[in-house]
Amino acid sequence: MDPIIDYSPVFVEQPCTKQIPLNYASVCGTLYVPENRTRVNSPIIELAVRIVKTKSTQPLPDPIVYLVGGPGGSVVEQTGDFFLGNMMNFARDRDVIFFDQRGTGASRPRLQCEGIINTALNALTQEFTPDDERITYQYASELCSSDFRQQGIDLSTYTSANNAADVNDLRVALGYDEWNLFGVSYGTRLALTVMRDYPEGIRSVILDSVYPPQVNLFTEYMANAVRALDVLFAGCRADARCYAAYPETEERFYRLYDELNATPQIVTLVSNSGDEINIVLNGDRLFDWVFRWLYNIDNIRHIPRWLYEIDNGTYTSAVRAGLQQELVIYGIDQGMYQAVQCYDEISFLEPESFIKIRDTFPQYASTLDRMLTQHEALLDVCTGWQPVRAAELENEPVRSDIPTLLLVGEYDPITPPAWAELAAQTLTNGYLYEVPGVGHAVTFSSGCGQQIALRFLWEPSTAPDSACLAQAPSPMFVVTRLAYTGE
Repeated sequence: MDPIIDYSPVFVEQPCTKQIPLNYASVCGTLYVPENRTRVNSPIIELAVRIVKTKSTQPLPDPIVYLVGGPGGSVVEQTGDFFLGNMMNFARDRDVIFFDQRGTGASRPRLQCEGIINTALNALTQEFTPDDERITYQYASELCSSDFRQQGIDLSTYTSANNAADVNDLRVALGYDEWNLFGVSYGTRLALTVMRDYPEGIRSVILDSVYPPQVNLFTEYMANAVRALDVLFAGCRADARCYAAYPETEERFYRLYDELNATPQIVTLVSNSGDEINIVLNGDRLFDWVFRWLYNIDNIRHIPRWLYEIDNGTYTSAVRAGLQQELVIYGIDQGMYQAVQCYDEISFLEPESFIKIRDTFPQYASTLDRMLTQHEALLDVCTGWQPVRAAELENEPVRSDIPTLLLVGEYDPITPPAWAELAAQTLTNGYLYEVPGVGHAVTFSSGCGQQIALRFLWEPSTAPDSACLAQAPSPMFVVTRLAYTGE
C-alpha cells in the first residue's frame, strides 16, 4: 500500500439551510479531505456534515456519529425528519453527528447514476428478459463509470477503507477526544472498518443489522432470503388469527410465484395526477417485493394479506406497497454503491459461485436466472469502477476489544442473525441480541431494541439489561374481515 501523504482535515462551519423542528439547535458545515490520501496534490473532496445539539444542560463530551447504510445512502438533507423519527432519544445527553459519506447526497463529488435508476424503473413497466435487463444495466453502468473517469474522479478511492479514513478525519477536525459509532446495515461494515483501522478515540460502537466484511452479500443473498421467508411463514402459523385467515400462506406464495412467472399480470394504477401506469407483476417481482417488505415491521404485518389479495385477483394494495419499495432506489447513489461493492465484494467473487447458488435453490430458478445474470454483468462492469482487486484484509473478520453492541432482527432478510454471530466471534467485548418480531434496522423499529441501545451507551463496559426481549411483540398480522370469516 502506498504511504499516506501529510495533510490536515479541515472542517468549515456554514449556515444550516433547514432548521430541526422542536427547537433543536444544530451546526452545519463541510469536511475537506483529499480524495486520494496517497497522492500529492490530490483533489480535495467535500463531505456534508450536520451536528444536532443535545438539549441537556450537562451534555456528555462524547457524541454519537451516525453511519448511514447503503452503500450509497445519505442523510444530511433529510436530517430533520430522520432525527425526529429515529434518533431523538439518542440526543438526550449527547450531540448526534450526521454526515454524507464520500460520493453521496450533499457531499461533492456525488456519484449518482441516473441510467441505472432508469433501467430499474423501466423494468417495472416492461416485460424484460434476463438478457434485456443485463444488457441495459451493463450499458448504463459502464456509461456512468466512464463519465466519472472523464470528469477526473478517482473511482479507486471510493471504498469502505477510505470512508473509514473520512470518519476518523471528521473526529480529528471536530476536535473530539472520543466518540461513539452507530452504524446500521452497510453503516455497520463501515463502523467495523473504522474499528480496524482507526480504533483510537472510539468509546463504544452500536452495530444494528450487522454486515461484517467476511460475508458476501451477493453469494449469500438467496440463502438469507429463504431463511427470512421461513420465519415469515412460521410467524403466521404461530399467530392464531393469521393462521385462521391465511392457513396456506407458504403454499400461496410458491403458487403465485410460479403462476405469475408463467402468466405475468399487467396491473394499472392511477397516480395522484390522474396518469395511468401499467406495472408488470411477475413471480420474480413478487419475490423481490416480499424480500423488501421483510425489512420493515409495518410491511411484515401485511404480507399474508397482500398474498391473499393477489391470489384473489385484487392487486392494488400490494402493488402500491411494492412500488414504494422500488422507489427506495432513489435514496441510494448508485455510483457509490457500484464503486464500494465492486471493491469490497466483487473482488472476492468467482463466476463459479453463481452456479452453486442455482444448484442449491432450484425452486427459484427464474429469480436466480435474472439475479445471477445481473451479478455476472457486475463482474464485467467492475473493471470500470475498480480496476484493482481489494487486499485480503477487506474480506477478513475485524478483531477488536472496543465495547460493541450487536443487534439483529428476527425477520431481517438481508443481514441475518448468523452474520451478527460471525462478527461477534472476534469482538471480545461484544454483546449480541436478536430482537423478535422485527426486520432490518432494529433500533428504528423496536422499542426494546432502542432501549437496549440506550442502556449500552450509558455503560458500554457491561452487558445492557435486555429483559424487554422476553416481552417483545410478534408482528400483529393484519387480517381482513373477509378472510377471517371465510366469506
